Amino acid sequence: MAIGRAATLYGFGTWHQRESEGANYFRYPDGEANWREVYPDGFRPVSIGENRDVAVVAGVRGQAGAWDYDASLNHGRNDFTFRLRDSLNASLGPGSPTRFRTGDYAFRQTLANLDLSRGFERGTAFHTAGTGLELRREDYETGAGDPASYAAGPFTDRPTGSQAGGGLTPQDEADLDRDVASVYVSLSSAFGERLTTDAALRYEDYSDFGGEATGKLAARYEFAPAFALRGAVSRNFRAPALAQSGYESTGTGYDAAGRLIQSRLLSVNNPIARALGATDLGPEQSTNASFGFTSRIGEHFDVSLDLFQIEIDDRVALSEAITGGALTDFIDREFGVPGVESVSFFVNAADTRTRGAELVANWRRPLAGGDLLLNGAWSYAKTDLRRIVETPAELAALDPDYVLFGVEERNTLTDAAPRTRGVLSGAWRTDRLNLLARATRHGSTRRVFDFGGGFEPEQTYGAKWQLDLEAELRLGDRWALAVGGLNVADAYADRSNEDIHYFGNLPYDVLSGVGSGGAYYYSRVRYRF
Repeated sequence: MAIGRAATLYGFGTWHQRESEGANYFRYPDGEANWREVYPDGFRPVSIGENRDVAVVAGVRGQAGAWDYDASLNHGRNDFTFRLRDSLNASLGPGSPTRFRTGDYAFRQTLANLDLSRGFERGTAFHTAGTGLELRREDYETGAGDPASYAAGPFTDRPTGSQAGGGLTPQDEADLDRDVASVYVSLSSAFGERLTTDAALRYEDYSDFGGEATGKLAARYEFAPAFALRGAVSRNFRAPALAQSGYESTGTGYDAAGRLIQSRLLSVNNPIARALGATDLGPEQSTNASFGFTSRIGEHFDVSLDLFQIEIDDRVALSEAITGGALTDFIDREFGVPGVESVSFFVNAADTRTRGAELVANWRRPLAGGDLLLNGAWSYAKTDLRRIVETPAELAALDPDYVLFGVEERNTLTDAAPRTRGVLSGAWRTDRLNLLARATRHGSTRRVFDFGGGFEPEQTYGAKWQLDLEAELRLGDRWALAVGGLNVADAYADRSNEDIHYFGNLPYDVLSGVGSGGAYYYSRVRYRF
Protein backbone atom coordinates (compact mmCIF):
# COMPACT_ATOMS: atom_id res chain seq x y z
CA MET A 1 0.00 0.00 0.00
CA ALA A 2 1.49 3.31 -1.10
CA ILE A 3 2.11 6.05 1.50
CA GLY A 4 2.68 9.32 -0.28
CA ARG A 5 4.95 9.26 -3.32
CA ALA A 6 8.07 7.58 -1.96
CA ALA A 7 6.99 4.93 0.55
CA THR A 8 5.11 1.66 0.59
CA LEU A 9 3.56 -0.08 3.57
CA TYR A 10 3.61 -3.89 3.45
CA GLY A 11 2.68 -6.82 5.61
CA PHE A 12 2.12 -10.56 5.45
CA GLY A 13 1.72 -13.56 7.70
CA THR A 14 2.02 -17.32 7.68
CA TRP A 15 0.26 -20.04 9.68
CA HIS A 16 1.21 -23.70 9.68
CA GLN A 17 -0.42 -26.54 11.60
CA ARG A 18 0.79 -30.16 11.48
CA GLU A 19 0.16 -33.38 13.38
CA SER A 20 2.49 -36.34 12.93
CA GLU A 21 2.73 -39.88 14.29
CA GLY A 22 5.71 -42.19 14.70
CA ALA A 23 6.24 -45.74 15.93
CA ASN A 24 8.64 -46.66 18.76
CA TYR A 25 10.30 -49.77 20.12
CA PHE A 26 8.04 -52.77 20.64
CA ARG A 27 7.52 -53.75 24.28
CA TYR A 28 7.34 -57.53 24.69
CA PRO A 29 4.39 -59.22 26.49
CA ASP A 30 6.46 -60.54 29.40
CA GLY A 31 8.81 -57.57 29.68
CA GLU A 32 9.05 -55.37 32.74
CA ALA A 33 7.60 -52.46 30.75
CA ASN A 34 4.29 -54.26 30.14
CA TRP A 35 1.26 -55.48 32.08
CA ARG A 36 -0.47 -58.37 30.36
CA GLU A 37 -3.78 -57.16 31.79
CA VAL A 38 -3.44 -54.10 29.55
CA TYR A 39 -1.54 -55.42 26.52
CA PRO A 40 -1.73 -59.26 26.38
CA ASP A 41 0.40 -59.34 23.21
CA GLY A 42 2.78 -56.53 24.06
CA PHE A 43 2.60 -53.04 22.63
CA ARG A 44 4.32 -50.50 20.41
CA PRO A 45 3.84 -46.92 21.65
CA VAL A 46 2.92 -44.27 19.10
CA SER A 47 4.43 -40.77 19.34
CA ILE A 48 2.18 -37.85 18.38
CA GLY A 49 3.56 -34.42 17.58
CA GLU A 50 1.30 -31.36 17.36
CA ASN A 51 3.10 -28.41 15.78
CA ARG A 52 1.86 -24.87 15.15
CA ASP A 53 4.00 -22.18 13.53
CA VAL A 54 2.79 -18.58 13.15
CA ALA A 55 4.59 -15.52 11.84
CA VAL A 56 3.58 -11.93 11.02
CA VAL A 57 5.62 -9.20 9.32
CA ALA A 58 4.85 -5.51 8.87
CA GLY A 59 7.08 -2.82 7.46
CA VAL A 60 7.57 0.20 5.34
CA ARG A 61 10.00 0.68 2.48
CA GLY A 62 10.74 3.75 0.46
CA GLN A 63 13.28 6.41 -0.45
CA ALA A 64 14.66 9.32 1.54
CA GLY A 65 16.96 11.46 -0.54
CA ALA A 66 19.62 9.23 -2.12
CA TRP A 67 18.94 6.36 0.29
CA ASP A 68 16.53 3.45 0.00
CA TYR A 69 15.21 2.27 3.35
CA ASP A 70 13.30 -0.74 4.65
CA ALA A 71 12.07 -0.82 8.24
CA SER A 72 10.19 -3.86 9.50
CA LEU A 73 8.90 -5.59 12.60
CA ASN A 74 8.76 -9.39 12.57
CA HIS A 75 7.28 -11.76 15.14
CA GLY A 76 7.18 -15.54 14.97
CA ARG A 77 6.14 -18.28 17.36
CA ASN A 78 6.41 -22.05 17.23
CA ASP A 79 4.50 -24.29 19.67
CA PHE A 80 4.98 -28.04 19.88
CA THR A 81 3.15 -30.54 22.08
CA PHE A 82 4.44 -34.09 22.38
CA ARG A 83 1.93 -36.86 23.18
CA LEU A 84 1.87 -40.65 23.36
CA ARG A 85 -0.85 -43.20 22.80
CA ASP A 86 -0.83 -46.99 23.16
CA SER A 87 1.74 -46.51 25.91
CA LEU A 88 1.99 -47.32 29.61
CA ASN A 89 3.67 -46.23 32.82
CA ALA A 90 4.42 -49.70 34.13
CA SER A 91 5.31 -48.45 37.62
CA LEU A 92 1.68 -47.35 38.07
CA GLY A 93 0.42 -50.88 37.56
CA PRO A 94 -2.42 -52.16 35.34
CA GLY A 95 -4.43 -49.03 36.09
CA SER A 96 -1.91 -46.80 34.28
CA PRO A 97 -3.22 -44.43 31.60
CA THR A 98 -2.38 -45.42 28.04
CA ARG A 99 -2.33 -41.88 26.64
CA PHE A 100 -0.01 -39.12 27.85
CA ARG A 101 0.98 -35.54 27.17
CA THR A 102 4.71 -35.62 27.79
CA GLY A 103 5.66 -31.98 27.32
CA ASP A 104 5.06 -28.59 25.72
CA TYR A 105 7.67 -26.53 23.88
CA ALA A 106 7.53 -22.93 22.68
CA PHE A 107 9.97 -20.63 20.91
CA ARG A 108 9.28 -16.96 20.17
CA GLN A 109 11.34 -14.45 18.25
CA THR A 110 10.72 -10.75 17.67
CA LEU A 111 12.91 -8.69 15.32
CA ALA A 112 13.06 -5.01 14.52
CA ASN A 113 15.10 -4.20 11.39
CA LEU A 114 16.22 -1.07 9.64
CA ASP A 115 18.16 -1.39 6.36
CA LEU A 116 19.60 1.51 4.33
CA SER A 117 21.22 1.34 0.90
CA ARG A 118 22.28 3.64 -1.90
CA GLY A 119 24.18 3.42 -5.15
CA PHE A 120 26.83 5.83 -6.38
CA GLU A 121 29.53 6.08 -9.05
CA ARG A 122 33.23 6.77 -8.66
CA GLY A 123 35.03 7.02 -11.96
CA THR A 124 34.19 3.92 -14.01
CA ALA A 125 33.05 1.94 -10.95
CA PHE A 126 29.55 1.66 -9.56
CA HIS A 127 29.11 0.97 -5.84
CA THR A 128 26.18 0.00 -3.64
CA ALA A 129 26.60 0.82 0.04
CA GLY A 130 24.43 -0.64 2.74
CA THR A 131 24.07 -0.36 6.48
CA GLY A 132 21.51 -1.39 9.02
CA LEU A 133 20.74 -2.53 12.50
CA GLU A 134 18.66 -5.26 14.10
CA LEU A 135 17.22 -5.75 17.57
CA ARG A 136 16.12 -9.29 18.38
CA ARG A 137 14.37 -10.89 21.34
CA GLU A 138 14.34 -14.68 21.75
CA ASP A 139 12.28 -16.70 24.25
CA TYR A 140 12.35 -20.47 24.82
CA GLU A 141 10.07 -22.38 27.18
CA THR A 142 9.30 -25.99 28.00
CA GLY A 143 6.39 -27.22 30.11
CA ALA A 144 5.97 -30.37 32.16
CA GLY A 145 3.91 -33.28 30.93
CA ASP A 146 1.04 -35.06 32.66
CA PRO A 147 2.06 -36.20 36.16
CA ALA A 148 1.42 -39.79 35.09
CA SER A 149 3.96 -39.41 32.27
CA TYR A 150 6.85 -39.03 34.72
CA ALA A 151 5.46 -40.54 37.94
CA ALA A 152 7.31 -43.24 39.86
CA GLY A 153 4.49 -45.52 40.97
CA PRO A 154 4.24 -48.14 43.71
CA PHE A 155 5.54 -50.97 41.52
CA THR A 156 9.23 -50.31 42.10
CA ASP A 157 10.36 -53.32 40.05
CA ARG A 158 8.97 -51.71 36.88
CA PRO A 159 10.36 -48.80 34.81
CA THR A 160 8.95 -45.39 35.65
CA GLY A 161 7.49 -42.84 33.28
CA SER A 162 5.50 -43.29 30.09
CA GLN A 163 7.06 -45.76 27.69
CA ALA A 164 8.71 -44.24 24.59
CA GLY A 165 9.55 -41.02 26.38
CA GLY A 166 8.97 -40.10 29.97
CA GLY A 167 7.34 -36.74 30.38
CA LEU A 168 9.16 -33.56 31.27
CA THR A 169 9.02 -33.08 35.01
CA PRO A 170 8.54 -29.72 36.72
CA GLN A 171 12.30 -29.83 37.42
CA ASP A 172 12.94 -30.22 33.66
CA GLU A 173 11.07 -27.05 32.74
CA ALA A 174 13.07 -24.29 31.09
CA ASP A 175 12.29 -20.59 30.65
CA LEU A 176 15.14 -18.79 28.88
CA ASP A 177 15.40 -15.53 26.99
CA ARG A 178 18.02 -13.24 25.56
CA ASP A 179 18.41 -9.99 23.65
CA VAL A 180 20.61 -9.53 20.60
CA ALA A 181 21.63 -6.26 18.97
CA SER A 182 23.57 -6.08 15.72
CA VAL A 183 24.78 -3.55 13.19
CA TYR A 184 26.32 -4.06 9.76
CA VAL A 185 27.91 -2.21 6.87
CA SER A 186 28.44 -3.54 3.34
CA LEU A 187 29.85 -2.40 0.03
CA SER A 188 29.26 -4.06 -3.34
CA SER A 189 31.23 -2.76 -6.29
CA ALA A 190 31.28 -3.30 -10.05
CA PHE A 191 34.51 -2.21 -11.74
CA GLY A 192 33.39 -2.22 -15.32
CA GLU A 193 31.70 -5.33 -16.70
CA ARG A 194 34.26 -7.91 -15.57
CA LEU A 195 35.14 -7.42 -11.91
CA THR A 196 32.73 -7.31 -8.97
CA THR A 197 33.54 -7.34 -5.26
CA ASP A 198 31.58 -7.58 -2.02
CA ALA A 199 32.69 -6.65 1.49
CA ALA A 200 30.65 -6.77 4.68
CA LEU A 201 31.27 -6.29 8.38
CA ARG A 202 28.80 -7.14 11.15
CA TYR A 203 28.90 -6.75 14.91
CA GLU A 204 26.52 -8.67 17.17
CA ASP A 205 26.08 -8.34 20.91
CA TYR A 206 24.32 -11.14 22.85
CA SER A 207 23.07 -10.53 26.36
CA ASP A 208 24.32 -14.01 27.34
CA PHE A 209 27.51 -14.33 25.24
CA GLY A 210 28.86 -10.84 24.68
CA GLY A 211 29.88 -9.23 21.42
CA GLU A 212 31.61 -10.50 18.30
CA ALA A 213 32.59 -9.02 14.92
CA THR A 214 32.29 -11.03 11.71
CA GLY A 215 33.08 -10.21 8.13
CA LYS A 216 33.17 -11.36 4.51
CA LEU A 217 35.14 -10.57 1.36
CA ALA A 218 34.14 -11.90 -2.06
CA ALA A 219 35.14 -11.23 -5.66
CA ARG A 220 34.18 -12.37 -9.15
CA TYR A 221 36.25 -11.79 -12.29
CA GLU A 222 34.89 -12.53 -15.75
CA PHE A 223 37.77 -13.36 -18.08
CA ALA A 224 35.41 -13.80 -21.01
CA PRO A 225 31.66 -13.53 -21.55
CA ALA A 226 31.37 -17.28 -20.95
CA PHE A 227 33.85 -17.82 -18.08
CA ALA A 228 34.39 -16.28 -14.64
CA LEU A 229 36.38 -17.03 -11.50
CA ARG A 230 34.95 -16.38 -8.04
CA GLY A 231 36.11 -16.67 -4.46
CA ALA A 232 35.17 -15.68 -0.93
CA VAL A 233 36.53 -15.70 2.61
CA SER A 234 34.51 -15.05 5.75
CA ARG A 235 34.68 -15.21 9.51
CA ASN A 236 31.46 -16.19 11.28
CA PHE A 237 30.07 -16.54 14.78
CA ARG A 238 27.19 -18.65 16.12
CA ALA A 239 25.92 -18.48 19.66
CA PRO A 240 24.45 -21.72 21.04
CA ALA A 241 20.70 -21.91 20.66
CA LEU A 242 18.63 -21.40 23.77
CA ALA A 243 17.42 -24.99 23.46
CA GLN A 244 21.01 -26.26 23.49
CA SER A 245 21.64 -24.35 26.70
CA GLY A 246 18.41 -25.12 28.52
CA TYR A 247 16.62 -28.19 27.15
CA GLU A 248 16.18 -31.27 29.37
CA SER A 249 14.34 -34.54 28.77
CA THR A 250 13.93 -38.10 29.97
CA GLY A 251 13.64 -41.09 27.65
CA THR A 252 13.68 -44.86 27.46
CA GLY A 253 15.74 -47.11 25.24
CA TYR A 254 17.66 -50.38 25.09
CA ASP A 255 21.15 -51.07 26.39
CA ALA A 256 23.60 -53.48 24.76
CA ALA A 257 21.98 -56.41 26.58
CA GLY A 258 18.54 -55.58 25.25
CA ARG A 259 17.26 -54.16 28.55
CA LEU A 260 15.19 -50.99 28.78
CA ILE A 261 17.03 -48.11 30.44
CA GLN A 262 16.17 -44.62 31.62
CA SER A 263 18.26 -41.89 30.00
CA ARG A 264 18.42 -38.15 30.61
CA LEU A 265 19.55 -35.25 28.47
CA LEU A 266 20.57 -32.53 30.90
CA SER A 267 21.15 -28.82 30.44
CA VAL A 268 24.64 -27.59 31.23
CA ASN A 269 23.12 -25.70 34.18
CA ASN A 270 21.70 -28.83 35.79
CA PRO A 271 23.47 -29.62 39.10
CA ILE A 272 23.95 -33.24 38.02
CA ALA A 273 25.60 -32.16 34.76
CA ARG A 274 27.80 -29.68 36.65
CA ALA A 275 28.90 -32.42 39.02
CA LEU A 276 29.93 -34.47 35.99
CA GLY A 277 32.06 -31.62 34.58
CA ALA A 278 29.64 -29.67 32.37
CA THR A 279 30.52 -26.01 31.79
CA ASP A 280 28.76 -23.04 30.21
CA LEU A 281 28.54 -23.38 26.44
CA GLY A 282 30.63 -20.99 24.40
CA PRO A 283 29.93 -19.69 20.87
CA GLU A 284 31.19 -21.41 17.74
CA GLN A 285 33.69 -19.57 15.52
CA SER A 286 34.15 -20.46 11.88
CA THR A 287 36.45 -19.47 9.02
CA ASN A 288 35.22 -20.20 5.51
CA ALA A 289 36.98 -20.04 2.17
CA SER A 290 35.80 -20.96 -1.32
CA PHE A 291 37.17 -20.69 -4.84
CA GLY A 292 35.70 -21.77 -8.16
CA PHE A 293 34.50 -20.89 -11.61
CA THR A 294 31.26 -20.54 -13.52
CA SER A 295 30.82 -20.83 -17.26
CA ARG A 296 27.99 -20.34 -19.72
CA ILE A 297 28.28 -22.39 -22.89
CA GLY A 298 25.87 -21.31 -25.58
CA GLU A 299 22.35 -20.16 -24.79
CA HIS A 300 21.14 -23.22 -22.95
CA PHE A 301 23.93 -24.63 -20.76
CA ASP A 302 25.85 -23.35 -17.72
CA VAL A 303 28.18 -25.08 -15.27
CA SER A 304 29.98 -24.14 -12.06
CA LEU A 305 32.56 -25.77 -9.81
CA ASP A 306 33.50 -24.55 -6.34
CA LEU A 307 36.07 -25.81 -3.83
CA PHE A 308 35.55 -24.93 -0.19
CA GLN A 309 37.00 -25.25 3.29
CA ILE A 310 35.13 -24.62 6.55
CA GLU A 311 36.93 -24.57 9.90
CA ILE A 312 34.76 -24.49 13.04
CA ASP A 313 36.23 -23.98 16.50
CA ASP A 314 34.40 -25.01 19.69
CA ARG A 315 31.73 -26.86 17.74
CA VAL A 316 28.67 -27.57 19.90
CA ALA A 317 27.64 -31.22 19.98
CA LEU A 318 26.02 -33.73 22.29
CA SER A 319 28.32 -35.63 24.60
CA GLU A 320 28.54 -39.39 24.67
CA ALA A 321 25.80 -41.18 26.57
CA ILE A 322 27.51 -41.70 29.94
CA THR A 323 26.30 -45.00 31.39
CA GLY A 324 27.19 -47.60 33.99
CA GLY A 325 26.81 -48.47 37.62
CA ALA A 326 29.26 -45.80 38.78
CA LEU A 327 27.07 -43.10 37.24
CA THR A 328 23.82 -44.53 38.62
CA ASP A 329 25.26 -44.89 42.13
CA PHE A 330 26.77 -41.39 42.07
CA ILE A 331 23.52 -39.68 41.06
CA ASP A 332 21.52 -41.67 43.61
CA ARG A 333 24.04 -41.00 46.38
CA GLU A 334 24.70 -37.30 45.74
CA PHE A 335 21.31 -36.14 44.45
CA GLY A 336 18.83 -38.72 45.68
CA VAL A 337 17.68 -39.55 42.14
CA PRO A 338 17.63 -43.33 41.63
CA GLY A 339 17.55 -45.31 38.41
CA VAL A 340 19.33 -42.89 36.05
CA GLU A 341 21.38 -45.18 33.83
CA SER A 342 22.39 -42.78 31.06
CA VAL A 343 23.22 -39.08 30.95
CA SER A 344 24.32 -36.72 28.19
CA PHE A 345 24.63 -32.94 27.79
CA PHE A 346 25.84 -30.46 25.20
CA VAL A 347 29.51 -29.46 25.12
CA ASN A 348 31.88 -27.41 23.00
CA ALA A 349 33.12 -30.73 21.72
CA ALA A 350 35.65 -30.22 18.97
CA ASP A 351 37.38 -28.13 16.34
CA THR A 352 36.60 -29.46 12.87
CA ARG A 353 37.72 -28.82 9.31
CA THR A 354 35.53 -29.67 6.32
CA ARG A 355 36.94 -29.67 2.80
CA GLY A 356 34.92 -30.38 -0.29
CA ALA A 357 33.73 -29.49 -3.75
CA GLU A 358 30.41 -28.81 -5.47
CA LEU A 359 29.68 -29.17 -9.19
CA VAL A 360 26.41 -27.86 -10.66
CA ALA A 361 25.23 -27.94 -14.28
CA ASN A 362 22.00 -26.60 -15.79
CA TRP A 363 20.48 -27.05 -19.24
CA ARG A 364 17.34 -25.11 -20.13
CA ARG A 365 15.25 -24.54 -23.23
CA PRO A 366 11.61 -24.08 -24.35
CA LEU A 367 9.73 -27.34 -24.89
CA ALA A 368 6.10 -28.09 -25.85
CA GLY A 369 4.78 -24.71 -24.85
CA GLY A 370 6.68 -24.65 -21.57
CA ASP A 371 10.18 -24.26 -20.13
CA LEU A 372 12.35 -27.30 -19.43
CA LEU A 373 15.18 -27.22 -16.89
CA LEU A 374 17.53 -30.17 -16.46
CA ASN A 375 19.87 -29.97 -13.48
CA GLY A 376 22.77 -32.08 -12.28
CA ALA A 377 24.65 -31.52 -9.01
CA TRP A 378 27.39 -33.41 -7.24
CA SER A 379 29.01 -32.59 -3.92
CA TYR A 380 31.82 -34.01 -1.81
CA ALA A 381 32.63 -33.04 1.78
CA LYS A 382 35.05 -34.62 4.24
CA THR A 383 35.17 -33.54 7.88
CA ASP A 384 38.25 -34.08 10.06
CA LEU A 385 38.61 -33.52 13.78
CA ARG A 386 41.41 -31.12 14.70
CA ARG A 387 40.85 -31.01 18.46
CA ILE A 388 38.70 -32.98 20.91
CA VAL A 389 37.50 -31.73 24.29
CA GLU A 390 39.17 -33.49 27.19
CA THR A 391 37.18 -35.61 29.62
CA PRO A 392 36.55 -33.56 32.80
CA ALA A 393 38.33 -34.63 35.96
CA GLU A 394 34.96 -34.99 37.74
CA LEU A 395 33.84 -37.61 35.22
CA ALA A 396 37.14 -39.44 35.10
CA ALA A 397 37.09 -39.68 38.91
CA LEU A 398 33.90 -41.75 38.73
CA ASP A 399 35.40 -44.20 36.24
CA PRO A 400 38.70 -43.80 34.34
CA ASP A 401 37.04 -45.41 31.29
CA TYR A 402 34.43 -42.66 30.97
CA VAL A 403 34.90 -40.46 27.88
CA LEU A 404 33.00 -37.20 27.38
CA PHE A 405 33.31 -37.19 23.59
CA GLY A 406 34.16 -40.65 22.29
CA VAL A 407 33.95 -42.77 19.18
CA GLU A 408 30.18 -42.57 18.69
CA GLU A 409 29.90 -38.78 18.67
CA ARG A 410 33.16 -38.41 16.73
CA ASN A 411 31.68 -40.71 14.14
CA THR A 412 28.53 -38.56 14.02
CA LEU A 413 30.61 -35.53 13.03
CA THR A 414 32.89 -37.25 10.52
CA ASP A 415 31.52 -40.37 8.81
CA ALA A 416 27.84 -40.79 9.77
CA ALA A 417 26.70 -38.50 6.92
CA PRO A 418 27.44 -39.28 3.26
CA ARG A 419 30.58 -37.62 1.93
CA THR A 420 29.13 -37.59 -1.56
CA ARG A 421 25.69 -36.69 -2.82
CA GLY A 422 24.48 -36.48 -6.39
CA VAL A 423 21.22 -35.04 -7.73
CA LEU A 424 19.67 -35.31 -11.20
CA SER A 425 16.43 -33.39 -11.67
CA GLY A 426 14.11 -32.26 -14.42
CA ALA A 427 11.41 -29.59 -14.19
CA TRP A 428 8.91 -28.57 -16.87
CA ARG A 429 6.74 -25.53 -16.33
CA THR A 430 3.88 -23.81 -18.14
CA ASP A 431 1.43 -21.14 -17.04
CA ARG A 432 -0.82 -23.88 -15.60
CA LEU A 433 1.29 -26.96 -14.89
CA ASN A 434 4.54 -27.75 -13.07
CA LEU A 435 6.15 -31.20 -13.27
CA LEU A 436 9.20 -32.23 -11.24
CA ALA A 437 11.28 -35.40 -11.10
CA ARG A 438 14.38 -35.68 -8.93
CA ALA A 439 16.75 -38.60 -8.35
CA THR A 440 19.21 -38.29 -5.46
CA ARG A 441 22.16 -40.58 -4.76
CA HIS A 442 23.15 -40.62 -1.08
CA GLY A 443 26.73 -41.83 -0.74
CA SER A 444 27.94 -44.54 1.60
CA THR A 445 28.35 -43.97 5.34
CA ARG A 446 30.27 -45.63 8.16
CA ARG A 447 28.80 -45.97 11.65
CA VAL A 448 30.68 -46.85 14.84
CA PHE A 449 29.11 -47.71 18.20
CA ASP A 450 30.54 -48.04 21.70
CA PHE A 451 28.78 -50.61 23.89
CA GLY A 452 31.44 -50.59 26.57
CA GLY A 453 34.10 -53.08 27.54
CA GLY A 454 36.02 -52.36 24.37
CA PHE A 455 33.16 -53.59 22.16
CA GLU A 456 32.95 -51.02 19.33
CA PRO A 457 31.15 -52.61 16.36
CA GLU A 458 30.92 -50.74 13.08
CA GLN A 459 29.21 -51.08 9.73
CA THR A 460 29.50 -49.45 6.32
CA TYR A 461 26.17 -48.72 4.63
CA GLY A 462 26.14 -48.66 0.83
CA ALA A 463 25.01 -45.79 -1.37
CA LYS A 464 21.27 -45.54 -2.13
CA TRP A 465 19.11 -43.78 -4.73
CA GLN A 466 15.96 -41.84 -3.89
CA LEU A 467 13.31 -40.78 -6.44
CA ASP A 468 10.96 -37.83 -5.79
CA LEU A 469 8.06 -36.74 -8.01
CA GLU A 470 5.60 -33.83 -7.94
CA ALA A 471 2.90 -32.38 -10.19
CA GLU A 472 1.24 -29.03 -9.49
CA LEU A 473 -1.78 -27.63 -11.33
CA ARG A 474 -2.68 -23.96 -11.00
CA LEU A 475 -6.42 -23.33 -10.92
CA GLY A 476 -6.75 -19.70 -11.85
CA ASP A 477 -4.69 -16.91 -10.33
CA ARG A 478 -5.03 -17.91 -6.67
CA TRP A 479 -5.50 -21.66 -6.27
CA ALA A 480 -2.99 -24.42 -6.90
CA LEU A 481 -3.26 -28.18 -6.28
CA ALA A 482 -0.22 -30.46 -6.03
CA VAL A 483 0.36 -34.17 -5.49
CA GLY A 484 3.73 -35.79 -5.03
CA GLY A 485 5.86 -38.34 -3.34
CA LEU A 486 9.27 -38.64 -1.70
CA ASN A 487 11.23 -41.83 -2.19
CA VAL A 488 8.46 -43.20 -4.44
CA ALA A 489 10.61 -46.24 -5.31
CA ASP A 490 10.38 -47.21 -1.61
CA ALA A 491 14.16 -47.47 -1.15
CA TYR A 492 15.61 -48.47 2.22
CA ALA A 493 19.11 -48.36 3.62
CA ASP A 494 21.07 -51.56 4.17
CA ARG A 495 19.90 -53.47 7.23
CA SER A 496 22.07 -53.07 10.31
CA ASN A 497 24.03 -56.14 11.36
CA GLU A 498 23.23 -58.14 14.47
CA ASP A 499 25.86 -56.34 16.55
CA ILE A 500 24.10 -52.99 16.27
CA HIS A 501 20.44 -53.56 15.42
CA TYR A 502 19.45 -53.68 19.11
CA PHE A 503 17.92 -57.14 18.96
CA GLY A 504 15.98 -56.29 15.81
CA ASN A 505 14.36 -53.15 17.25
CA LEU A 506 16.42 -50.86 14.97
CA PRO A 507 16.78 -52.70 11.66
CA TYR A 508 17.82 -49.47 9.86
CA ASP A 509 20.31 -46.85 10.95
CA VAL A 510 18.58 -43.75 12.31
CA LEU A 511 21.03 -41.45 10.46
CA SER A 512 20.52 -43.00 7.03
CA GLY A 513 20.46 -40.46 4.21
CA VAL A 514 17.53 -42.21 2.54
CA GLY A 515 15.65 -42.49 5.84
CA SER A 516 13.92 -45.51 7.35
CA GLY A 517 10.27 -44.83 6.53
CA GLY A 518 10.14 -45.85 2.88
CA ALA A 519 7.88 -44.01 0.45
CA TYR A 520 6.00 -40.89 1.53
CA TYR A 521 3.12 -39.37 -0.45
CA TYR A 522 1.45 -36.00 -0.02
CA SER A 523 -1.04 -33.55 -1.48
CA ARG A 524 -1.01 -29.78 -1.17
CA VAL A 525 -3.56 -27.05 -1.70
CA ARG A 526 -2.27 -23.49 -2.02
CA TYR A 527 -4.21 -20.24 -2.02
CA ARG A 528 -2.53 -16.95 -2.86
CA PHE A 529 -4.09 -13.86 -1.29
